[in-house]
Amino acid sequence: MNTASLVSNPPYNMKWTLPPEEATSFRFSQCEIPPENNANFAFILTGLAKVSGRAVFLLPNGVLTTANAKELAIKKYLIDSGLISAVVALPEKMFESTSIPVCLVVFDKQNTASNVVFVDLRQQCETEERKQRGQYGNASHTNRTYVKKVAVISDVIRDQVVRLLDERGDMPTFAALVSCSDIAANGYNLSPSCYISDDTERVKHRNLEDIVEDLNRIVTLRNILKLVM
Repeated sequence: MNTASLVSNPPYNMKWTLPPEEATSFRFSQCEIPPENNANFAFILTGLAKVSGRAVFLLPNGVLTTANAKELAIKKYLIDSGLISAVVALPEKMFESTSIPVCLVVFDKQNTASNVVFVDLRQQCETEERKQRGQYGNASHTNRTYVKKVAVISDVIRDQVVRLLDERGDMPTFAALVSCSDIAANGYNLSPSCYISDDTERVKHRNLEDIVEDLNRIVTLRNILKLVM
């Protein structure tokens, strides 16, 4: 029986084997079967088969830019079918046990929009210190308290993101609303950085040859001064 919504943080990049009786399963009937060396999209398709509304997955960034032929075909299906509603890039070091950068991918089976909201939070985080007791090894580890710095998203930023996703808006350097046709033209790349403009001022450096010439001139003058002194 389908549920209205789903929130999932499945294991990352694990190997899997499709049971023979599942070869014709509904969850894989509309697109490619995910490769056996990575179950990320198997979890996604399984989750989508169980919901009638939204599904939010916390996933490794690799799902956004994978060039694996089967995974790329699945991304194409998800975009062309309008199933992906939003992609949120999160900063690294959000977990206490790993520094791997992750993302949120929001799916919506009732979505009628032909666009995707991209949000980039990689530079929108704060740092928080957390204490953690050692869990493995001998007493020197289990009796020790570790202090770790992790990235956290403030309530203010969180509320902004929720509003952007609900209103399907954009915000320069922070979020962008991108049509599915533009995503297709970009090879179905789902990395927010590909679509969000960066207004950071670019500093134009002097020509390298001019810099080297100045350095050589200064060295020559310094040597002359040494001789004079």
